[in-house]
Amino acid sequence: DGMVAVLPGVRGDCNADSALNAGDISAIVLEIFDGDGYLPIDTPLGTYPGNAVGCNPNQDTVVDAGDISCTIILIFGGSCGGVQATRSNTLSMDGPALSVPATVDSYRGGMAYVPLSFESNGRTVSSLVFSIEYDTNQLLLNDADIDGDGIADAIHFNLPAGFVKTVVFDAAQPGKIGFAIYNPLQPQAFLVDSDIITIQFQALPTANLLGDMLFGNDPLVSFGSVGGQSILGDHSNGVVTTPTKIFLPAITR
Repeated sequence: DGMVAVLPGVRGDCNADSALNAGDISAIVLEIFDGDGYLPIDTPLGTYPGNAVGCNPNQDTVVDAGDISCTIILIFGGSCGGVQATRSNTLSMDGPALSVPATVDSYRGGMAYVPLSFESNGRTVSSLVFSIEYDTNQLLLNDADIDGDGIADAIHFNLPAGFVKTVVFDAAQPGKIGFAIYNPLQPQAFLVDSDIITIQFQALPTANLLGDMLFGNDPLVSFGSVGGQSILGDHSNGVVTTPTKIFLPAITR
């Protein structure tokens, strides 16, 4: 025995306002980061009540980066769908990948520059969603925004022209930074291999020797293709080392 759930909605209309437009891209980003998981059936839960059908336009049973790319295609009158992945956190050695260095060297009271590297492995990735988690007892992120662009100046982006970036902070989850990166035009541009983000932290004077730098699981690390599908990928974590800085006396001859 079983049952079939028939869900109302229009593919791509994540905010369920009966229109396909830029508001639906913002709605999917809100839905992905609202804490209710990745299943379409759960989209009305969490802090943003997304539409179960609208927020999963590529119909792959996961609300993730692929749905951002698919929504953009639908806004411009195209079509998208098909399944390249049913779980975006499933590892794929030949898919795109995100990584931080296995070790980033700093010292107590000093600065730590953490690059986030993207590798396409030949895939055309037009959208990317992930979060970074760090220990607030070890590292401090300066949230000053002197240039007024809405993003902390300590976060530096290196993206191809035309990409939009969203940075998500949740006061209830200190030590977590969410990122959504996508190209809102058609044809969608794709990311190239590079250090796409560098985050500048200050190691606290009381920091321990090692501080984890982890990719979070809520939301899942996800990659979206220029065709609007989710792509299986991989990610690898690292640590920031903060030993006590040792000053050696000058040697004169």
